[in-house]
Amino acid sequence: AQAKPDGVLMVPKNSVRHFLWPMPVGVLPGIGTAAEKTLRSYAIRTVGDIAGRDETWMRNLLGSKGERLYAYSQGIDKRTVASQAQRQAKEPSVSVETTFPEDLVHGREIARELLRITDTMTFRLRKAGQKARSVTLKYRWHDFHTVTRSLHIERPVDSTSEIYPRARRVAEILYSDKPSPVRLLGLRATGLVEPDIPAEPQTLFDGDDLVNAQTDGITQEASAFSEADRIVDQVRNKFGSTAIQPARLITPLLFEKTVE
Repeated sequence: AQAKPDGVLMVPKNSVRHFLWPMPVGVLPGIGTAAEKTLRSYAIRTVGDIAGRDETWMRNLLGSKGERLYAYSQGIDKRTVASQAQRQAKEPSVSVETTFPEDLVHGREIARELLRITDTMTFRLRKAGQKARSVTLKYRWHDFHTVTRSLHIERPVDSTSEIYPRARRVAEILYSDKPSPVRLLGLRATGLVEPDIPAEPQTLFDGDDLVNAQTDGITQEASAFSEADRIVDQVRNKFGSTAIQPARLITPLLFEKTVE
């Protein structure tokens, strides 16, 4: 609340003690539940309590983290300041987006191109030996109004059959809310992990999911298609990325409404 409207709050150097020290230790970066519990066992509850300790004492208690926390308590942070866009640029990801030479005006065109983008992105994911925990849809209308919608997927995924139904559902809602021509579509996969990491039980969306997609049966279908994906990859690696494609790319399948 103190950093509105642009997320930046300037604290003069001579005001660090007044501003920072009364705050609970949990506001400092790097303090998790275990570290906070350890600090509380020594009656350290505020940033000021850390500042009142000796740096060597903090290092003996928490190692290099203790040194960093002591520096933070003095208002010293040597990390490079980066914007959200810069942080995202450094985050490992696989993304595909297309600006269309002509705006898409039919729902079925949007669906087909979204499938094409999903198929390209998942192929790149598998080729890189990665699965994604999160996928973001980028959707831009002809008037350049652009939105992004993120779906957090508990079980790492790398398959079109797993990602496309969810991305499609988001697109359906956006299309329904504003049935205007579409200039750009894109997908970005983040939270990349190695495929052999044990998968957690799948939950399609988190607690405040942006989309209530009707995706019953997706997990079973995705499992059935997993081996098919591998075979498709073998064909593409040998004969090129366009050697084999989903049949739906040439079959209208979704919303039939046309923008007037």
